[in-house]
Amino acid sequence: MGLSASMWTSVSGLLAHGNKMNLVGNNIANVSTIGFKSQRMDFNDYLYMSGSSASGPTQIGAGVSTYAVLGDYSQGALETTNSGTDLAIDGNGYFGVRKTGSDQKYYTRAGDFFFDKERKLVNPEGMVVQGWKVENDKALTFSSGATNLGTGTSSESSYVGSGSPTDIVLSSWNLPPQQTTNVSFTMGLTNDGNGDKTTSAGSPLTALFDLWDATSNPPIAKDAFSAKSEIKVYDEGGNAHQLSVYYDQVATSKEGTNGSTAYTIEGLPAGYTVYEYLVTIPPSEDNRSFGGEGYDEATNTWTRDPTKFYDDPTTGTNKQAGVLMSGQLIFNASGQLVNQTAYTFGATGTPAANDQYAGSPDSKESWQPTKLSSNGLPVFTANFTGQPLANSVSETMTTTGTTTPFSQAQNYIMELDLGLKNIGSPAWTNPTATTIKTDAQGNPVDAGGNALGVSKYGYYNLATGFYGKDAAGHDLLADDKGFYYMNGAEKIYGTINVNGGTPNVAYDDTTSSYYFTDTTVTPNAKCYDVTVDGGGTTHPAYSDADGDYYNGTVPQAGGGTTNGKIYGTFDDGGTPRLVQHDATGYFYIDGADARQAVTNFDKIATSKVKPDTYVAIDNTTRVAPDYETKANSLDSLKTQLVADGVTAEGNPKYKAVVNFATNAASMTTTERQEGASAANSKTSVTQNATQDGYASGTLSDVRIDTSGIIYGVYSNGTTLPLYQITMYDFQNNQGLWRDGGNLFSSTNDSGEPRIGVAGDNGFGTTKAYNIEQSNVDMSREFVQMITTQRGFQANSKGITTVDTMLETVIGMKR
Repeated sequence: MGLSASMWTSVSGLLAHGNKMNLVGNNIANVSTIGFKSQRMDFNDYLYMSGSSASGPTQIGAGVSTYAVLGDYSQGALETTNSGTDLAIDGNGYFGVRKTGSDQKYYTRAGDFFFDKERKLVNPEGMVVQGWKVENDKALTFSSGATNLGTGTSSESSYVGSGSPTDIVLSSWNLPPQQTTNVSFTMGLTNDGNGDKTTSAGSPLTALFDLWDATSNPPIAKDAFSAKSEIKVYDEGGNAHQLSVYYDQVATSKEGTNGSTAYTIEGLPAGYTVYEYLVTIPPSEDNRSFGGEGYDEATNTWTRDPTKFYDDPTTGTNKQAGVLMSGQLIFNASGQLVNQTAYTFGATGTPAANDQYAGSPDSKESWQPTKLSSNGLPVFTANFTGQPLANSVSETMTTTGTTTPFSQAQNYIMELDLGLKNIGSPAWTNPTATTIKTDAQGNPVDAGGNALGVSKYGYYNLATGFYGKDAAGHDLLADDKGFYYMNGAEKIYGTINVNGGTPNVAYDDTTSSYYFTDTTVTPNAKCYDVTVDGGGTTHPAYSDADGDYYNGTVPQAGGGTTNGKIYGTFDDGGTPRLVQHDATGYFYIDGADARQAVTNFDKIATSKVKPDTYVAIDNTTRVAPDYETKANSLDSLKTQLVADGVTAEGNPKYKAVVNFATNAASMTTTERQEGASAANSKTSVTQNATQDGYASGTLSDVRIDTSGIIYGVYSNGTTLPLYQITMYDFQNNQGLWRDGGNLFSSTNDSGEPRIGVAGDNGFGTTKAYNIEQSNVDMSREFVQMITTQRGFQANSKGITTVDTMLETVIGMKR
């Protein structure tokens, strides 16, 4: 290899070190550039020329070249600012920006963003930041079947937005009103048995519903419930309304005033706690109506005018105006919420399109298991603004020129979240219930349609008072002494075995005693006592001045017998003698037919004719109510009398029962949410209350959290998520192309970007009020500058040295 080659070797060193000095200079120049990532240059030996030597083949290097320029993508220090839209990434990832009018995306760590006049979030070059839009328009739909909500151990997703990444552009500086679609309460209720403030023996599970009276002020007394939660909700115009939920514990068994059991709730495991709840608004704000027919949207008219819940010009205010939902909450022995019922007005009705539900709100049959939302929560309609067909979730309507009915009510429903969702299909157990038939006045009726009353002896015909018939066909009545039938003016309660006969037992109101008619004496006598003689025979017993006696055949002195009064017996040497009485005193006739005076003898023992000493009438053909199977409703939850054995006297006993398992429409498959309501507190308290509606407002501030969610803060006090900033990352950062302006673009070497959100799946978090500084290390760059300079100088010496050597060679010619 010649000397000239040595010169070119040094030239390659000059070129390489010159390039490196340019890179070091660029790093130092960008020491204050936000988000800048420094570079370093690596050299490699350029090429080798082969040669030979005494020891064998040789290779002699011919210079150096730039081998690689590698970026340092480590994070720079964070610098605080005064702008909430200044963003830094604490960790891995890039922001994405797009140039207006182009589909080309760029990636940057420089987060000096701001909203321009067109409400776009841009960088200083006007490129729009990319993110996912968050939909805040709340529109509930009815569930069409089972709701897939997981397994009960829910995990919050880091993704808030939806769709594909797009330009972050605020739709408006103003916020339109949003009607409330979700109301959530976390209740801490007691389970000490002292929370039952309102009781109804006839319908204990609907006591609050029955007590509510919209014509009173307040509609429900302050001491009639054990807990209450309140929250403001909003209609579609942004107007606020007070929504109140009342809670009252339902004792699973209640004693009556006389110590008897007033009712028992069956069908629940031991230790369970039941609460009734009632969702309400002020009655004056209830603009629902019912019974309207033939609504014409084009003319806003009806073929039959509706009746208003509140202040109807004809019927006045319905008692249930203001009630939106009624139901029960079921807690297990640990106080966990395990089931729920929910009834709303006309929920399972089938009115024709453009007709309202026809049932009256004050009839509990009109309150049926409600529909569920697509979120698995029970819904109700408030209809604050008086929409014609949004009074019940069952109503539908058609618009002008169409024939397909749709649900107007679906646009105005709210879902109630107390911590339990239904994930099964159908929504409710027991869509039908077997209940006692009733007439228009609510009285039970028998198979013939006759109205029935109820007493402790069971059902009776209201018109006749008859409970049924005994074996002899007598029509039976009843009073506090038991069943009886009328025999003329006498009340016959049963029979008694006496003298081999079975005379009827009646009652004497004058003496307050039972009696039977003794036909063995003339004239017939009312007998109030019985006795048993030594032979075990029962006799009618009477009393006179000489004592208690019964009539019988007695011996006479000197022989013969006669009919006389027997006061007892005397033991005459082992032979019982009948004791009689005359003017001289008590005596008996001995075996010689002689009269023997006696003072001490066994007097007869009498017992009053009482209910436990006679055979009571058997009500062999009892009056019974007729049963029917019909759609489940609040009316299905009333108590029903069921046979519960007989008394000691043989009279039937009845117990008042609500069978929750068969007559309550509870959720089929439940999923308890984290933070669900519970019944294990010492005092009842509302632990959390939220709703998603709001009035109109204007944007007053923007906040960005560590997940990259951009929140709008509005003048109405509402804070809403608007966008979530999209994060990008690459498998090979070294393959990114630097476009200047703190921008990178992807190449085949970098690969397609991986997309995600801040704080999730390896992406760093976003820091508002911060920007990332350049990661250039000044001390390192100065060292690189010095070594590069020395390398350049050394290579220049190589050139001058070779030049001197060449000059020597040229001088050899002289």
